[in-house]
Amino acid sequence: MAAEPQGVEIWVDLEGDAGDGFLLQLPALAREIPAHARRSDACATDRRARMSRAVEAEKNFRKALVAANMRRLRTDAGLTITEAAAKLGVDRRQLSHWEHCESEPRPHRLQALALLYGCEFGDFYVVEPPSNTGTGIAAA
Repeated sequence: MAAEPQGVEIWVDLEGDAGDGFLLQLPALAREIPAHARRSDACATDRRARMSRAVEAEKNFRKALVAANMRRLRTDAGLTITEAAAKLGVDRRQLSHWEHCESEPRPHRLQALALLYGCEFGDFYVVEPPSNTGTGIAAA
């Protein structure tokens, strides 16, 4: 019998300071859905609800990852939030909402930010551990 996939824990540091952030725990989808629910049509509603929660967790992880990387890449580029917002042509509060995971920028805004910060579009989706907490990713 194959081993069940393990979930992951990822530290998301939104403020850039030690201790300012949160631990995001993502269960493995196969472990999230009990074996009886995978085999039984009678549990289809429960299975859909669990899958919906797993999809929502993935969306929240992506949103938090982009937010953390936006802040890191902006500071790496040597820009304040006010300077970056002015160069991007958005309100400073909007950029702050993106960086604090309160809203999500559209892809064309991420592309503009990548050009402004001198990085690639995909850099917003890279999982990089904080330098002060070790690896940042641990098996559950």
